[in-house]
Amino acid sequence: RATDRAQAEAMAAQKREAQEREAQEAAARDAQAEASREREAARRQAAEQQRQRQAAAQAAERERLAALERRQLAADAVGRELLADVVAAEARRIFFSPEVAEEMEPRHAAAT
Repeated sequence: RATDRAQAEAMAAQKREAQEREAQEAAARDAQAEASREREAARRQAAEQQRQRQAAAQAAERERLAALERRQLAADAVGRELLADVVAAEARRIFFSPEVAEEMEPRHAAAT
């Protein structure tokens, strides 16, 4: 009987040890799975932050190009205005030159 009881106690102890090992292994697997989920979440967050930085950089570049285009359009408009002023001044200079006045005088005198 003592050997039966000792044998039963030994088997029970082995069973407890096996259960403890299984529980430890399950806990280790759970911890690994949790760490893997945390790494994946961190990777996703980093990817999202990178996407947001790229989107912000692209928006800033679009705004910079739009501002450059606005400045170019304004410069073009100023250039056209200056050219029109130069053409008008040249036309006035030619129209009101003494040579033109002399040419127009005989016609005017002949018309009267």
